[in-house]
Amino acid sequence: MKNYGKNFIVSVVLSAAALGLIIAGFPLYAAIPATLAFFANSSELLPYSTPYQFINLRLISLMIGVATDLCIGEGSYYYSLLLFMAPFMAIARLEFFNHMSLGKNGWVEKVSIIVTYGIYLYASLQHPARWEGWAMPLAPLLFLTWICSFNLLRVAELKGEVSEYKANIGSKAPLFELPDTTGKTVKLSDYIGRNHVLLVFIRGDWCPSCHIMIRTYEKQSEKFQAKNIVAISIGPDSREVNKEMVSRFGWKNLVLSDHLQQTAMSYGIRIKPNIDPVTEYAEGPPMPATFLVDKTGIVRYIFRPDQGEFLNPSLIFPIVDKLN
Repeated sequence: MKNYGKNFIVSVVLSAAALGLIIAGFPLYAAIPATLAFFANSSELLPYSTPYQFINLRLISLMIGVATDLCIGEGSYYYSLLLFMAPFMAIARLEFFNHMSLGKNGWVEKVSIIVTYGIYLYASLQHPARWEGWAMPLAPLLFLTWICSFNLLRVAELKGEVSEYKANIGSKAPLFELPDTTGKTVKLSDYIGRNHVLLVFIRGDWCPSCHIMIRTYEKQSEKFQAKNIVAISIGPDSREVNKEMVSRFGWKNLVLSDHLQQTAMSYGIRIKPNIDPVTEYAEGPPMPATFLVDKTGIVRYIFRPDQGEFLNPSLIFPIVDKLN
């Protein structure tokens, strides 16, 4: 499984250069490669969203804060504190997705923005004439603010626009026929009478939390197999996009293309069902959700991220044990 892209390597090299300049006593010049490293790392945060990137983002941000404090002198430490805290708060939802999910604890991003800019303004007003304090931390702060705003929009979207599911616990799961990454048609009916199926609806390759969801299921592959569970991910991206995504992460479970979102609509998880999915995909992606369908075709469990739920795979094992 690939855990990072080429830009991550670039960011590590630039970070090493920035650290060398700080040690050599050139903090102002160190801010240039450090800022470039920050954006190189951040550019791949959405397609990969791995712990390596989160750790690197924190270290680079802290380095910019230290460089800023060294430029100002006078025992300043506010910027180091500021840029040490900001990444923790901004990417908390991604790092602790299993606890925060997509639909709860929206206060985290709000508090993050208030605290971050409060410290920034306080620190800068202590030395109003020093342009370094105003300018050097600004690029990472704006980017991290964008992440917080993005998360808040997703929380509001999921809480405010999702209607009731059409597939409910105890009801018959809607059948579907969708292509996998090789072009082969996969039918839910093929598993009826043979396997329990875990249907994982994702929003698309642009969604980092969806990557985290699938990685969580991938780690349970052996247990799924032992308990006769087949995990299938379904998203609105084309087969070609899914193929690239699977190759990038080295996933083994099936990923199907629901490009017209007919399957998402049949399960009732399309956020804006009246919008044409072909021309306005970005305006109406499906909600990330998971359905456990037993081998008789009945829905036995549902995980709803819009209500603050996240699939802990161990929760479904007792259900499957009873079914088996």
